[in-house]
Amino acid sequence: ARAAGHRPPPSGAPPLSTGCLMAGAPLAGAYFPQPLAGEPPPRLDDALGGGAWLVTRTPTDAIEDVTCVALDAPAVAPFRKALTRWFDAHAVDAVLVRPDRYVFGTGAPETLAAAWRAQTGAPSRAT
Repeated sequence: ARAAGHRPPPSGAPPLSTGCLMAGAPLAGAYFPQPLAGEPPPRLDDALGGGAWLVTRTPTDAIEDVTCVALDAPAVAPFRKALTRWFDAHAVDAVLVRPDRYVFGTGAPETLAAAWRAQTGAPSRAT
């Protein structure tokens, strides 16, 4: 369907309630939206690659081995409108997205980074 130019229906993926989630964080366990673009790269996954993402309103590089990207970054330009709508609708400044594209948590980037390191053992970036 995608090759023919049709967008897939919403995934309807059920939210998670256990596992690697930031306890008490808004949207933790929800499925992160996967906007599509009509130009290369066609999918957000293609633009940001595999692994976890920290998507923020303002630039940061708080977590090693996590793709940290701001909404104004060139890599997300084709998806900026959809992502900004999601950020605005949920009144968040940052979201940490797990490799399976479920939301680990939302909040301040530093808080997300600390919670991610505590649960995964990921190192912080050297300063």
